[in-house]
Amino acid sequence: MKRIRVEEIDGIIYIDGVDIIKKLSELSKENDRLFLENDNLKKTEEQHRRLNGKLREELKHLKNN
Repeated sequence: MKRIRVEEIDGIIYIDGVDIIKKLSELSKENDRLFLENDNLKKTEEQHRRLNGKLREELKHLKNN
């Protein structure tokens, strides 16, 4: 079992030498970036789905004529 070193220096908490507040802030920013990227991908996927549907309808129309 690994031991974890926790210390406070000048009001900053470090876990194994890492400023925990700074690390949480970085992770939060990365989470926000990934959330936006995922949201954009979902929107793009929906646009592709709609376009695909329109193209299928157009193809059916062309085949019937």
